[in-house]
Amino acid sequence: MKYVLVFPPLVMGFAPIIGVPQLQCALKSNDVDTIAFDCNIDFLDYVLSKNYFDNLLKYADKIKKTDKNVLSNLNLSIELIEKNYSPKDIEEISQKIEFAKKILKDKKLFYNPILCDWAMKIIKKAGNIIFRILAESEGAIYAIKDISVDSILNFITLDINIYRDYAKKFADVIIKENPDCVGLSINSIYQIIFSFTLAYYIKQKSNIHINFGGMFVTENYKIMKEIDKIIGTFADSISIGDSEKSICELIKAVSSHSSLESVHNLIYKTENNEIKINNFDFFVAEQKQPFPSFDGYKFEQYFLPEIILPIYASKSCYWGKCEFCNCKLGKKIDFKSPERFVDEIEYLSKKYKTKFFYFWDNSIHPKYFSKLADLLIQRKLNIKYMAFARFEKEFTQSLLEKLYKSGLVKINWGLDSGCDRVLKYINKGSTVKQSEEILKLANKAKVRSWVHVILGFPTETKFEVEQSVNFFKKNKKYITYPQVSTFMAFLFGAKMFDNKEELSKQIYTTMEERIILEKRIYDNFRISKTQSKRTIPWYEWGQVALLYYSRYSHIQLKTLEFILNFMLANKTIHNLYIKNSFRKYVK
Repeated sequence: MKYVLVFPPLVMGFAPIIGVPQLQCALKSNDVDTIAFDCNIDFLDYVLSKNYFDNLLKYADKIKKTDKNVLSNLNLSIELIEKNYSPKDIEEISQKIEFAKKILKDKKLFYNPILCDWAMKIIKKAGNIIFRILAESEGAIYAIKDISVDSILNFITLDINIYRDYAKKFADVIIKENPDCVGLSINSIYQIIFSFTLAYYIKQKSNIHINFGGMFVTENYKIMKEIDKIIGTFADSISIGDSEKSICELIKAVSSHSSLESVHNLIYKTENNEIKINNFDFFVAEQKQPFPSFDGYKFEQYFLPEIILPIYASKSCYWGKCEFCNCKLGKKIDFKSPERFVDEIEYLSKKYKTKFFYFWDNSIHPKYFSKLADLLIQRKLNIKYMAFARFEKEFTQSLLEKLYKSGLVKINWGLDSGCDRVLKYINKGSTVKQSEEILKLANKAKVRSWVHVILGFPTETKFEVEQSVNFFKKNKKYITYPQVSTFMAFLFGAKMFDNKEELSKQIYTTMEERIILEKRIYDNFRISKTQSKRTIPWYEWGQVALLYYSRYSHIQLKTLEFILNFMLANKTIHNLYIKNSFRKYVK
């Protein structure tokens, strides 16, 4: 029995994602020969390269030659895509991209704030070009409700499919391994096109069983258009919910040519060509699961000099009552015991030689956090980690200080709104005053705070959205960095989804208004005394921030900010510094 697991592009490549490593350990513990590929970081390494950008203008020429009727059918236009190509920008990135990646992967160069800032700027600029190409070339099939098999099939083989050439080569790599099953872990809409493209080329040359799974599929399978055509054309089955148990059952059934009827959480076609959903059960006993396996991961490809491993105490949210959120989606909460969780951290830290962790939980309760911190301190693991949390009143000064001592460097708080009426409406279970008090306590405890807010909830007035904007202005002293998004869609599985038609009429702010307000929030956190007014890199990216704040004290960081501020304000000195550094790198 052989299973190949794939994590598809496209998310930013600072650290692995937890899904595939968790599935790999489940398969290996059941004696299944397993190979895991993080296709995401491999693809990023492929496109964010000198060689790729050297040939990017040729790609633009291919777009010009694409049949206009084909583009029109995909809601595309040559003008729309061509506007993203500036030969000057592409040439600049081609010359600098390799040095930028070198900086981010080198321990000495990365912790130089001037070089790190410059490298992040280049990587971000290159990424924006690639992301824009993807976003606009996907056209009408971007929204899940609009996905149709014919539109995908029409798009896959076109020159403008940026994934095509890479997917064709990678399909050959997979086929050479001769697995019984290939599983693609799809966690966001941005991974859909690559997954379909890869599956298409695997099916062109083999009869390998292809299984789609992941959070995005679980959240959207009921509203996916033409799911009956997707199964058969691209996938042979779809796994929903927790898959640790079901994929082990699937590989045994496929390898023995048995019926799929007994495989949990599986969507497939019967012999009568009818769609069937098997034994739907979200529950997985976390205590019995083996530790995640990152075997086969090429950590040197990630755009950081240290390994940051994802890990979780539970898969869902203990609160699970927010009206707009679907993170619970029928799951039973099954926290690992704090002892079990710390055992896992210690095991992974020793095996993969890292002290950096990203807690993947939607939220961790203060009481659980307290027990966890005690154990981390007692065992002297000396790790550094980041986590998500709600503004709970149990986050006292003493608890936050203990968490900091245990290695908590930064915490992502789910504020969601700076208006008490809206917080009550979405059933957040917290208040603005409570949130402000906890931010002050976290600041005293030296725990950095990232604060997330969503603008434009149903029923939210323009005045109430302004209250969220003002929350950041009022509490800027205690917030390290804002994370702002706009209300985009009613998520399947959320309480709001059941009444989406009526609630959609009660969204009173336009997208344009929310984008302007979002910009106002971010502008308040940018360096104000330089021409560029850019955010420094350890603020903007969570994993980068984890490493910078783990290495430098608060006073040291203030000094680094001053130096970077000065360099950015003096463009000539800044450019000479980068050029001299580049010459040393070339030598």
